Amino acid sequence: MRKQAPVVANEIATAVAGKLVLGAYDGYASCPLTTAIGKTILAEFCYGGKVTPTLPLNPSKERWVGWRIKLTGLPLMYWHYMLKGYVWFPKHNTDFKEEAP
Repeated sequence: MRKQAPVVANEIATAVAGKLVLGAYDGYASCPLTTAIGKTILAEFCYGGKVTPTLPLNPSKERWVGWRIKLTGLPLMYWHYMLKGYVWFPKHNTDFKEEAP
């Protein structure tokens, strides 16, 4: 949903302005998959199952850092940034721009 909302907002604004709508959502999704106590795999992918990691880590390897991200980082991002509408990784195909505080 976080990646869909900026595309939808941009396309609505473009359509209201009477311009051609060109944006598209690539199906990006992410989730920490718990593999053991203290370890996760950070799964990030697009339509068709294409792996699209945002961190420079091998997404097929379980890591303790993923566990820490799941317990502390993701709740922080969700409650303090995502629910407020901030976009951290905007795609180049949208004109919707907003910065984190």
